[in-house]
Formats: sequence, C-alpha cells, structure tokens
Amino acid sequence: MKSVRLMSTLGSCSFVALSLTFVLLVGYPARIDVSNSQFSLGSRRVGDRFTVHVYAANAGGRMLDISEIRTTCGCVSPKFSATTLLPGESVEIPVEINLSAMHGDFSGNVCICSNDVDRPEVTVTFSATVHGILDVRPRQLTLERSVGNDRLTGRIDIDFSNSPNSEIRSVSFLDAPISVSVSRMVGQVQEVRVSTVDSSIPTLLLIETTAPDEELIRIPIALPTGI
Repeated sequence: MKSVRLMSTLGSCSFVALSLTFVLLVGYPARIDVSNSQFSLGSRRVGDRFTVHVYAANAGGRMLDISEIRTTCGCVSPKFSATTLLPGESVEIPVEINLSAMHGDFSGNVCICSNDVDRPEVTVTFSATVHGILDVRPRQLTLERSVGNDRLTGRIDIDFSNSPNSEIRSVSFLDAPISVSVSRMVGQVQEVRVSTVDSSIPTLLLIETTAPDEELIRIPIALPTGI
C-alpha cells in the first residue's frame, strides 16, 4: 500500500507540474523557433539539385500561424502551404535548391512569415561554392579598349576537356547588341571574341553549350576603368 500511495503522490505532483507549466506557457504569445537559420552547403557542382529540410516550431503559448514563405530567387523553392501550429508543435519545410546556371559563391534565402509579434519574419540563408564542369576563363569579362579606335573588345576561352563531344551552341547578350565570333574547336578549347562600342555595352553575355551539366554560362561584363 505504501508503494501504491507513493506512486499516486508522484503522479499527482507530475500532473500538477505539467498543469502549472501549461498555465504559465499559455500566458506567452506565439513564438517561432527554427532549427537553423544559416545552412552552409559546402562545395557543389553546377546543375546540382537537392533538398534541404528546415524545421520550424512553436515555442510560445498560443497558436502560431505561418502564413507564407517568400524567396529571393527561383533557385530556392520551399514546398510549403500555410499552417497553424499548437504550442510545442513543429513542421518540416523542404526547400529545393537548384544550382543550374550558377557558378562561384552562391547565396539564397527564404523568409518565413508568421504571427510572432517579436519576429514576424525569420530569414533562413543557404550558401555554397559552385564549381562548373567546364573550365571557363574568365568568368567575368572586363572589356579592353582597342588601340587606335573606339571599340571595346574581350575574349573568353572555354575548355571542354571534362565534357568530350560538347561545344558552344550559341552566344547572346542582354541590354545591348554586341559583335560576337566563335572559333572552331582547337584541341578541347573554343574561343569567344566580343567587340562593341562605348554607346552599346551589354551587362551580361549568355553562352549556351551542349555540355549536359553546364548548358548555360552567364558571363557578367565589366567596363575598363575610365568609362
């Protein structure tokens, strides 16, 4: 009988403690808590697609309404619908990362919007270093002035050694027209030469290739100093 009374007493104490905790918690507003706000994804390849799982929990005492999740670019896509979490509940938010046409330092984020009065928007950041299958030099083109005229010129070399049987399909540009010539393949290297004038300078060169893992190469165009 003593042991039974002891267990009953302990059970009552536990119930009272839990009840007291609940009563105290209910006095607090909804509060969002995320498992990680910064994901370092390491070294990745151009064209990689993968999913990162973010967990959001209600660490407050009232209903947490997660109304929407905004993104900064199409390369970061959360798979999520609006939901309501009871105190103590959590939800998994799959975020798909698409590194197609990316190269170098990548950073993207999602913004989780809720009724947390202190943090109505929580930003979760994803970062990575993206390496291409093709050796492209340079990845940012700085135009140079030709001696004796007003034309600006530049050159890009693309090495297809890591993707045999691939080649340049087309070259286009944004914002302004530019003269482009593409050399024949020499070994595994193709050369792109561009030429323009001061009054017609594009901001981005787009090179399409037949390489399966790097079909589109984006080359930002920088001006020489003094322009």
